[in-house]
Amino acid sequence: GASCAPAGGDIAPPLRFSIPPNAFFQTNTLMAERLVEAVIEFAQPSPTDLVVDLYCGVGVFGIALASSVQRIISVESDPSAIPVAQRNAMANGVTNAKFVLAKSESWPFPIDPIDTLIVDPPRAGLHPRVIQKMLAMEPRRIIYVSCSPTALARDLKPLLTRYTCDAIRCLDLFPHTPHVETVVRLQRTP
Repeated sequence: GASCAPAGGDIAPPLRFSIPPNAFFQTNTLMAERLVEAVIEFAQPSPTDLVVDLYCGVGVFGIALASSVQRIISVESDPSAIPVAQRNAMANGVTNAKFVLAKSESWPFPIDPIDTLIVDPPRAGLHPRVIQKMLAMEPRRIIYVSCSPTALARDLKPLLTRYTCDAIRCLDLFPHTPHVETVVRLQRTP
């Protein structure tokens, strides 16, 4: 298991996660905590928020935000990750999170307005249909977590037609390599 304690402790209590050997998780757990902290900070959670977490893996971002929002819907295409995410939610006392087995590009977004949409796609970036759905659903805020600056730049281009980037944080989760994890916050343009 890995632990995650957001800075300051005022947003969420320390959390514990089970990470099976075959599940995707950042190998640099100390920096993974900083990554979760950045997502929480950028999300600016409110008790009435609906948060949608696409490519959720074992549920880390949604579970970390759950105590500060009304409801979390997490979507993941790996069938083995969903039961792990559900167990992680139960282990952390999270009851307001729903985990959905689906590909993000074919999942029907909720009818309710989305306050914060978190996307943490694989290195290839977002599927074009996901970008189309994001633009159609117009979440108030998008948090894009990227391990590929090239894919991030490509995906941001259409999103910046309706959103403004107001925060970026780069985290070096892969020391001594050219790779960097980037967290970007986009706010819907009025």
